[in-house]
Amino acid sequence: MKKFVLFLFLYAVTSTSFAQLTLLHTFDGNVQAQGEYITEPINRYIYRNNNTIQIYKPDFSLEKTVAVSLPAGYDFTLIITTQHFFNSDNKFEFFISAHQTGAAASDHSSYAVIINDEGTVIHDFGYSYSFSGNCYRIAGQLRFVLLKNIYTGTYTYNYSTEIYSCAGSYSGVAPIESHNQLLPYPNPTTSIINLPYELTQGTTAEMRIFNINGQLMEVKQLGSHFNNIMLNVDNYVPGIYFYEYNGNKGKFIVQ
Repeated sequence: MKKFVLFLFLYAVTSTSFAQLTLLHTFDGNVQAQGEYITEPINRYIYRNNNTIQIYKPDFSLEKTVAVSLPAGYDFTLIITTQHFFNSDNKFEFFISAHQTGAAASDHSSYAVIINDEGTVIHDFGYSYSFSGNCYRIAGQLRFVLLKNIYTGTYTYNYSTEIYSCAGSYSGVAPIESHNQLLPYPNPTTSIINLPYELTQGTTAEMRIFNINGQLMEVKQLGSHFNNIMLNVDNYVPGIYFYEYNGNKGKFIVQ
């Protein structure tokens, strides 16, 4: 009896551990969400390659490759990447809409799912003619709005809009990145070195470069639209150099 109760407990935990979306309401038709539209800044580059997703760090180094299990004959058409919207952990999350390649009009030509960066399914939306989804904050709550285009036969379609509540912890603040990941490269260098940086969107800063004696060598203006300075050190004397911006510091070597 105790084993049976334990089994039921483990089954309940397993079956709900990834149930991070709760369907609140379904509307007939295309319903517009009027709230804060959210695109979560995750400070990463996302590259799609066949049925895999590659996550690159701000310094362009590969962080992780995620294998995506899709139905046979389906390929990506849409990816939305978040990190703290559907879950409160630090795993990256992907809303994926996939389309059946070469399919004629049918009610099963698209498939939608949310997975994390381990390939674990957070929510499976199943099949429809087409899907699109967006993230919102409405009345202070995280909501995911899914628009389904449903094929009703003889080339006619109906829309359905599903509203989900989300169990994430996104608050509008970008995740803090450890600056020890933002390393200059190639280091040492003989001519050109890349000095990565991070700025909050819409802000500017100055990057100052010093030699080992504390002499100011150069000042570079930084903007948030980029995240990397390419510094030409052809005229630098071989040795150790330092740079700093907004209290962040680093060093590099010129050979």
